[in-house]
Amino acid sequence: MISVPPDPFEEFMSLPVGVQCSHPQFDVVRITDTEYERVYGCIDAAFGIRRPVAHYEWLYRQNPYGRALVWAVEDRRSGAILKTGAKFPWPIWRGNEPLQGVIGGDAATQPEWQRKGLASIRREVVRSHPFYNELCDISGPNANSRAAMIHRGDGDSILGRLKGGVIVLRALPARSKVPASLVTVANAVVDRVQAGYRWITLPRTSSASFDFTTLDRFTAPFDELTLATMAFPGYWSPHSWQFLNWRYLDHPVESYSAFVLREDGNPVGYGVLRFAGNQATLSEFAVDARSTHRSSALLKGLIDVARQAGCSFLTFFGTPAWRHWGLFHRAGMVPWLTNNYLEVEYNKDIVGSRDIGNWQLMPGDRDYH
Repeated sequence: MISVPPDPFEEFMSLPVGVQCSHPQFDVVRITDTEYERVYGCIDAAFGIRRPVAHYEWLYRQNPYGRALVWAVEDRRSGAILKTGAKFPWPIWRGNEPLQGVIGGDAATQPEWQRKGLASIRREVVRSHPFYNELCDISGPNANSRAAMIHRGDGDSILGRLKGGVIVLRALPARSKVPASLVTVANAVVDRVQAGYRWITLPRTSSASFDFTTLDRFTAPFDELTLATMAFPGYWSPHSWQFLNWRYLDHPVESYSAFVLREDGNPVGYGVLRFAGNQATLSEFAVDARSTHRSSALLKGLIDVARQAGCSFLTFFGTPAWRHWGLFHRAGMVPWLTNNYLEVEYNKDIVGSRDIGNWQLMPGDRDYH
């Protein structure tokens, strides 16, 4: 079993900070779980998109690893939230050692207060909280965030761009909703992909009896399969069965489907696909990389599902240490330049944690929106 640690929320709220906000106009505060609704409007205003309340509830309150840890900058006179940012508890281990992991997100500032120094005011207080030196914190900063980090001298925590790949399932029309560069690449490699797809068709000489089916819910026995197929000596994210259900099957907005590969009746691998328009994303892929038959059968099943769903391509991104890159490339996956970057802050192992080669992460550990 993959143990789920206690919710860190109460400890986060109760520990004293070392520095109080010294600016006469603002307060830097922790938001209680009964006040989460106060930050939602700030986030919606900053991004210009009204996120469904159910989506916020799923992310802030329903995470099996704990409630969101939220810091906000308030106007001292009116009490209005001007800037907010959250840390969502996340399963992160170093080898077999569970860490106090979080993934950062929802960093947002009211439009009229952007680029006016609120980040530095907030950061001074946040970094004085005892959790700052304990948390193993990962995030995916956008271009503006990366530029700001580099400007203030924090660029060393940006490990680099994640590798990406795309498996083309059918030729794309010239007028497509995907970027023109991707259309060009996709249509140039259709033959290669089809050749790769033929490669992963299982030979008839295989003695294994595989059964690839839809999975309605993950259950406790899947933890053993996750540990057996996903364990990594460096930093990685062991997704427990509770986490898998919450992260994908309970998502209130996005469309995910889970699948299991059984051999002679026993689960030997599982995968999760995210569907958005004509694109499928391989969000989870857990199978023994040493077994060509098992890993090929799982990938073939997932490709078949994506194609039958009418998707034009299947994408994936992850760290360079991802164990299945070789399989994906042999199946016809071609490189794809993503805009997904990895940022890591872990003060207990600054050197080791900032080496991207020491990380095993995939889409489910990044695109949590």
